[in-house]
Amino acid sequence: MNSKTFVVTGASGAIGAEVCKVLLQDGHSVIMACRNLEKGERILDSIVDNKDQADLIMLMELDMSSFDSVRNFAEKLKQGNLYIDGLVNNAGTLQRHFSLTKDALETTIQVNYISVFLLNKLLMPLLNENAAIVNVVSIAKNASKLNKSFFETNDKDFSQTGNYLLSKTALTIHTASMAEHTKGKYRVNAVDPGIVDSNIITMNRWFDPLANLVFRPFTKTPKSGAKPVLNAIFSTQSGQLFVGKKHKAISDKYKQHSLTEWLWNETEEIVKFA
Repeated sequence: MNSKTFVVTGASGAIGAEVCKVLLQDGHSVIMACRNLEKGERILDSIVDNKDQADLIMLMELDMSSFDSVRNFAEKLKQGNLYIDGLVNNAGTLQRHFSLTKDALETTIQVNYISVFLLNKLLMPLLNENAAIVNVVSIAKNASKLNKSFFETNDKDFSQTGNYLLSKTALTIHTASMAEHTKGKYRVNAVDPGIVDSNIITMNRWFDPLANLVFRPFTKTPKSGAKPVLNAIFSTQSGQLFVGKKHKAISDKYKQHSLTEWLWNETEEIVKFA
């Protein structure tokens, strides 16, 4: 098998770390893109088994809540002539309270969707032919809830789970649209890893201790959650949603969503002028 180069965002998280580990074990080069470099260093040390693997992995800073950070990350790859065979957009957040990024956007929506759109756009020139783009979404997304107030969330309208699901809905629509626009050139797929035992499912609510006791033991392991991500990376198909060991075409309600064009154009304007 030929060695390839992959970027994994949110690489210090449970799923991201497992994906990096498997890619590394298979002899591929990995760029770990992390917001928290100190945590990233610990994860890197834990997944590297020997010097050969150490030579194949690189840790880089990437904060998806900052357009400047996304642009700086892409520029460093460009300056280093680092061409890639796959981009795994795994970074995500589930904010407990309403907050705005320094780009004046609601944090969950920027991290989970808008910055992914920007990163995909900026890294396109660095993608090798037939490269894979994998966007991590959620099975709980809801196409019917997305409307033209999507980018206008304020403190009064904010919902922890609502904004998370809207961001993943937008990302699914974007994935379907990207797959169509890049047909024959790249492989663009969505992945629902399921509910994985990771920090993101901590809601920072009063019921967290009870949920940890009753619910968390039945969640998937990071290894299990990483499997559909890895399947999507190496799939020959595009426009698919990977869940568990299976995959199917992204549903028409996302592929043919009435706001597809509006969403793309509005997001383009935001990342252009922010």
